[in-house]
Amino acid sequence: MPITQKGQITIPKAIRDLLGLALGNKVLVSTNNNSVNLSKARDLMDKAGYIKASKSKRTIEGILRARELMEKTYVRV
Repeated sequence: MPITQKGQITIPKAIRDLLGLALGNKVLVSTNNNSVNLSKARDLMDKAGYIKASKSKRTIEGILRARELMEKTYVRV
């Protein structure tokens, strides 16, 4: 797999399919000795539909405020 002048590589389709990667997904890259590991990065907002808020806080303003606070508090990797 050739490396471009910008240090980029193309992830082969078979590996993208294996990891369930699609356009716009983020990839977590880690190293272990002389190996590089790729995994699909999970976004906390992917789980937003599974979290139930109390009825009094189910407003779009509340949801947007919660997201804003999360983005200020947590670092994306």
